[in-house]
Parts: sequence; structure tokens; C-alpha cells
Amino acid sequence: STWYHSGFGCGDSMEPNYQAGDVMIYTGEYQLIEKGDVVRYIDEDGNSITHRVIDVDDDREDPYLIKGDNNSHSDGWHDKDDIKGKLVTELVNIRELC
Repeated sequence: STWYHSGFGCGDSMEPNYQAGDVMIYTGEYQLIEKGDVVRYIDEDGNSITHRVIDVDDDREDPYLIKGDNNSHSDGWHDKDDIKGKLVTELVNIRELC
């Protein structure tokens, strides 16, 4: 069966598409990561980051170039082991619902 996990958007690196406080729903079971996909990955410091795949180069050992939509620089190239989930959907900032 497919499993899912969730997290909260933090900061402004994915604005305007995703805001701080949005609930992000990810699947950990995916077959393919493509350019344009939003993924949750773990950086070298152990932080969980949600950013977009902006390029895929299957000839590289680390084939995924990742960047926040609102960032001027990329996060660099990452391999599939770094990626812990692929965004399925998000819920608008739940704090606004209260």
C-alpha cells in the first residue's frame, strides 16, 4: 500500500506557490522524479527541505538539481537517496482556517 507523510511549509523559499504554514502531503512511494516536481529532501546538515526539481541529468551520479521557487540560487545536485518524498498536494495555511 502507498504511504504518505506530511510537513509544514516554513520560510519563503517556495513563495508564491507555497506559503509558510501550508500543510504539505508527500508520498514516499514514487517511481519517477521529473523536472518540475516538488520534493522533500534531506540536506547535508540533516534539515528537511521542500524545493522543486529544476533539472534532471541521468548521466550524473547526483541527477537532480533542486531549487526553491523564490531563491536566486540552486541547492545543488542531489541523488535519489536524499529525496524522502514527492509532493502530492498541499492544504492552504491551516492557521487561516481557525
